[in-house]
Amino acid sequence: MRTAVSLAAAMGVGAAVLTAGIPAASAAAAGPHCDPHNVAKIQSKKTYRKVSETVTLYNRTKDTVKREVKFEETRKTKWSVSGGVEGSLKAWIFAEIKVHVNAGLDKESTVTRGYKDTIKIRPRYKLTAQQGWEMQQAKGYVYHVYSNCKTQNRGGFTLNAPYNKYVSYKTTKL
Repeated sequence: MRTAVSLAAAMGVGAAVLTAGIPAASAAAAGPHCDPHNVAKIQSKKTYRKVSETVTLYNRTKDTVKREVKFEETRKTKWSVSGGVEGSLKAWIFAEIKVHVNAGLDKESTVTRGYKDTIKIRPRYKLTAQQGWEMQQAKGYVYHVYSNCKTQNRGGFTLNAPYNKYVSYKTTKL
């Protein structure tokens, strides 16, 4: 055994590499080791608007007028994960996307009735007011890494989740 330590030291490996009298070559022959875990690989992401309610007002006169924009409906939207992933991974995918893509994601969001605003409308213009949610969409797939560092695809997914409420105004000429 003394010769093996001397030989290892001469090769620059060092005695610390030997474990319980077993040469380092035997430990390397055991193969790679990884911690088992899931990975969500995001292939594309985008934001879009989901409209809850639209109000349209017209000014057909020759003068600027003031009109009240008022939303009358209360609606909810929720997050969703679709695709070929199993149900137990859906909440994990939401959490991963929230951490790595958009920290403002909500599982559920509500726009409430009662929003009011007074707006000036120019002569011969139409005003379109919209209320809704800004949504985050992420598409990708999930794979699992095993302890021997091999991977297995668990399926693709599309996540849609609200992250903000909005009210927008747009005018167009009649």
